[in-house]
Amino acid sequence: MAGIKTIKGVPGGLLVDGRPKILTEVYEGYKYDTVNCHNSGSAFASGQQFTFFRDLANKELSATNFTQQRRISRGEEFDIKTIGLHISPLNTTWHASTGFGDPIDFAWMVQNMYLNIRINKKDVSEGLAMFYPSGYGAVGSPNQAASNVCTNGVASPAAVRPLYKTISINSDHDVEGVLTHYTHVNWDTQYTSAAVAAAAGIHVKCILGGRVKSGITRG
Repeated sequence: MAGIKTIKGVPGGLLVDGRPKILTEVYEGYKYDTVNCHNSGSAFASGQQFTFFRDLANKELSATNFTQQRRISRGEEFDIKTIGLHISPLNTTWHASTGFGDPIDFAWMVQNMYLNIRINKKDVSEGLAMFYPSGYGAVGSPNQAASNVCTNGVASPAAVRPLYKTISINSDHDVEGVLTHYTHVNWDTQYTSAAVAAAAGIHVKCILGGRVKSGITRG
């Protein structure tokens, strides 16, 4: 008798008249994770690093949609077309009276952070934070005292340059993003190192955009 059954443990896997088939769906989507850049209330050290897609404990969907460390969800495939950084303009401890960040702190992050994206421990994209606008974010001028709203680049997805070559990964690939802080004091003697010293840090989100392919069943 003809019939359709799911294949246990295989996302999208179906037995159709006894023959195995994999049915998938494709959609535009994003994979992202957030790190809290801080140094316990002291200025950032040159070379200090913060790692994306690694520490997922207790994070909610507003912080990450990775469900397993360094890997996309089981059975998924992902064609990465864009890479962006969103530096949060809001943090509850940036300014004691308003909870808004100081514009100089935001600018410091954009000017002095360097991003490496690695797949299976191989660098696939790297550059200054300013090279990776997210295309999203809040903009404008609020009327609260000592407040500011910023975004890294133009808040428009059309302003984000796609990668020269699409990066294709699946749930067997290790994905890592490393944000490194540098100062200029070693070569510029007139440069003053006044890095952000917010005790609770600054939230930075790494956003990978592209095409997701996943099974129509969970398996």
